[in-house]
Amino acid sequence: MMFAFVGYQLWGTGSETARAQASLEDDFNEQLEQVSTTSTTEAPTTDPGGSTTSSTIPVAEPHSFTNSDVIARIIIPKMKLDYYVVEGVRMKDLKKGPGHFKETPMPGQLGNAALAGHRTTYDHPFYRLDDLHPGDDITIKMVTGGTFVYRVTGKEIVEPNEYARVIPTRDHDVATLTLATCHPVYTARQRLIVYATLVDELSDPVT
Repeated sequence: MMFAFVGYQLWGTGSETARAQASLEDDFNEQLEQVSTTSTTEAPTTDPGGSTTSSTIPVAEPHSFTNSDVIARIIIPKMKLDYYVVEGVRMKDLKKGPGHFKETPMPGQLGNAALAGHRTTYDHPFYRLDDLHPGDDITIKMVTGGTFVYRVTGKEIVEPNEYARVIPTRDHDVATLTLATCHPVYTARQRLIVYATLVDELSDPVT
């Protein structure tokens, strides 16, 4: 019974995540299509003198995502990874796929967006996270529209209680991404953290 339980945890839980990912894909495509069909192009505002005024960095429209809602699609060629990301990092959220720390900015916004994912169970989306090295690209496609490419700048191993050191925004004028998972493989003794910075020329404008 013990071996059967371990086998289920390591491999059987993947089928649960696969079903959830199929449902998230449908939700993602449906919402993205709605965004594409309802978005309108607004004419630039002009002052009485006729000059055009605009903001350098637009303010993101508010979105009320709840836990386990699909928010994005993450693609990492180096890891052969292509997953849908949900809001929240509770256990029930991460069973569906990588999750977004609600207290951090969304990908595509200034500040540090942070995501976590399983490494050994529930289809282990971040199993090969340690394969990433500086220069590797991470693409995030948001359900609200917009594609953002981040480039890995480094990684480190931290203790489980050190999330507060790696997740907060360090520079509010730069868009960064942090990925977190357990370390080493098959344990939860520590956490592997990967850092990346937005590549402006390959991405849509940040908010």
